[in-house]
Amino acid sequence: MILGDIIRIISWNCNNGTIEQNIEFLSDFHADVVVLQEVKKPKESIQNHFWFGDNPRKGHAIITSQDYSVEMYAHRGENPYAIPIVIHGPTIFNLLMVWTHAKMLYIEGMQQIISDYSSFLKARPSVIIGDFNSSTNFDHLHKNFNHSIMVDVLLNEYGLVSAYHKKFTCNQGEELHPTHYYRWKKEKPFHIDYCFIPDNWIIENMVIGNYEDWRELSDHRPLIVDISIP
Repeated sequence: MILGDIIRIISWNCNNGTIEQNIEFLSDFHADVVVLQEVKKPKESIQNHFWFGDNPRKGHAIITSQDYSVEMYAHRGENPYAIPIVIHGPTIFNLLMVWTHAKMLYIEGMQQIISDYSSFLKARPSVIIGDFNSSTNFDHLHKNFNHSIMVDVLLNEYGLVSAYHKKFTCNQGEELHPTHYYRWKKEKPFHIDYCFIPDNWIIENMVIGNYEDWRELSDHRPLIVDISIP
């Protein structure tokens, strides 16, 4: 879906299921680029569908509309949960898919990822998107590298900002829209999924799925952002 120079990007930790099943759940949003976490490896290749990971039951994937295509960038290091991609279409940009979890020490693993892909992030306008499993509210749990440090590094060294926080003009840790409900419980909300974009990009619209509409599908909610790229 192209609305002039607007691109719609979705990130969702779908918790389970196949790419096809989860894309169907998102079909009404008509996204240009969809990034999924915790999705099953497809049994056969499908056009514009790309899956990554070391566990066929829970990897991550990127799916594009017919207007956009994916070019794989050289993968650095041994981390299968940080994937650099060049997105081609009406506009071209770099996209770094991330899914931080215990195997990569959660947010602490982002320090090495950012270092590994520094040149990639500086080569052209870039997006970092996915399930970060992190928040400034968890900073005290990480001694060497935490969420607040990451936010500062992305802004000061790469000119990247959280689309959500830019749109809603709120501080990190003070979000009004949760992206995750711990153990699926409504009374345990957290905001831990992000889309970092160049600070000069214009956010036309930003939506986080609500609790009720998605509670049967996942403990996370999709993050939907419409961007106008200068």
